[in-house]
Amino acid sequence: MVVIILNSITLGIEYYDQPEAFTTFLKVTNIVFTVIFTLEMLVMQIGDGFINYWFEMMCIFDGIIVAISWVEVFFLAESSGFSVLRGFRLLRIFKLMRRWKSLKRVMKTLLDAIP
Repeated sequence: MVVIILNSITLGIEYYDQPEAFTTFLKVTNIVFTVIFTLEMLVMQIGDGFINYWFEMMCIFDGIIVAISWVEVFFLAESSGFSVLRGFRLLRIFKLMRRWKSLKRVMKTLLDAIP
């Protein structure tokens, strides 16, 4: 849960004309978080079994996000600015909503406020 929050924070702190050292830091953290989530996915596949893993909707969602993360790491590493693929990675916050009741309430309130 902490890793998802830290990943969301690092995805959201990029800004225009940031120092090169900060950009490098964000690229490294991007790779570190991608590796962590990949290892989590692999451990879950080993624990649940490969077939059982891919029949659970949240695991399918997580697997797709991990694949999108690797596409971004390998193919969009040199592009600057916010990648559309990064937006998909922010969807991991919904994974937290299953376990975090107060976050679920906040999200429901926000969605109810939208006309």
